[in-house]
Amino acid sequence: MDPDERDAAGSGGYTAPQDVDARHDWFARMRAEEPVWFDERTGFWHAFGYDDVAHVLAEPASFSSELSRVYPDAADFAEGELTAMDPPRHAQLRAAVAQAFTPKVVSDLEPRIAALTEDLLSGVDGDRWDLVTDLAYPLPVAVIGELLGLPPGDGELIRSWIEPMLEQQSGDPVVGEELFGERTEAIRQPRTELRDYLDDQCRRHRGTERDGLLSALQRSDMDGGLLGSGALINIAELLLLAGHITTTLLLGSTVLRLQQRPDLADELRGDPTRIPRVLEEVLRTSSPFTQVLRVTTDRVRLGGREIDADQPVTVWLASANRDETRFHDAADFRPDRHPNPHLAFGRGIHFCLGAPLARLEGRVAIQALLRRFPRIAAPHDDAPTFYTNPALTGPKRLPVHCLPTC
Repeated sequence: MDPDERDAAGSGGYTAPQDVDARHDWFARMRAEEPVWFDERTGFWHAFGYDDVAHVLAEPASFSSELSRVYPDAADFAEGELTAMDPPRHAQLRAAVAQAFTPKVVSDLEPRIAALTEDLLSGVDGDRWDLVTDLAYPLPVAVIGELLGLPPGDGELIRSWIEPMLEQQSGDPVVGEELFGERTEAIRQPRTELRDYLDDQCRRHRGTERDGLLSALQRSDMDGGLLGSGALINIAELLLLAGHITTTLLLGSTVLRLQQRPDLADELRGDPTRIPRVLEEVLRTSSPFTQVLRVTTDRVRLGGREIDADQPVTVWLASANRDETRFHDAADFRPDRHPNPHLAFGRGIHFCLGAPLARLEGRVAIQALLRRFPRIAAPHDDAPTFYTNPALTGPKRLPVHCLPTC
């Protein structure tokens, strides 16, 4: 590929994530021509193929999540931040947090998720509404809020802080101080207010026997000592952010797909047992999180390229999930694809703790939507909008029109 063409189509092109076709065209070219690529403009390495991406995710000894080894400013974000930790501390903290996501805990949540879904759908006003605002956002926020032990009814307040945090991301991968300086400055106020809120909630749970993870973690004995306040806030922030946005994007992308495929929606109404496979194919083709960042700990070889120690490596989950060498007809949406070993939830020690919960929320919500509304069409005069953050895929706003038969 010509360098000028690659630069024009490359990471700088991710300022328009709604242009999904152009993005995946670039991924396909890179997988074919330069599956492991060094971007001289930014100093980042990029991996696009399934095998290379899976290898990076599965080898924390060689590809570290602790960005502070290269970017000292990242240390402010690392305490208690599971996604930015390596073993052995990662394993200890993950085990403590995992108590909220055991198979039994998640399974027992189904009646509550169903009740919340019905309440939200019952509150829809008229035959035109926004899928994200009215269901895809408030449902997972309510569920993760209850798991943490946050006050009910704080969803919109939380959203006022989270939305600018999700939007204020550069379209380019950047290096050095810009990675945490410029980006951090842009989200400083909403993030400070969110963390102050979480700090207050942690203090309210301290020394209590309340239900919820905020209370349970403060009673946990972590390697001979209790978690500090900074770690608790970081854990709560991560779970609140990742614990809702994955489901929000999954639901939005699924309904968008069903608007495009009313025949599939009708089929799922007749056979709801097919919904889980449809959700997996949405996760593959519209991966909520498109990329993950790692840093090399030593000189490594990846995809035939030699990479020195302390180099940032962006692995593109969204590209790996469209790899033609791993998935038959990879560019096509096949609602009954099986097996479907996508990497949307990662792999290895950082595999998403909340994946079973996101899948459950998705299944319950989609089944309720299809049962309640015979047709969920896309309004001709009101187009969806998408997140401008290159790390996210999915609608930020998704208008739906329930036809008169509703």
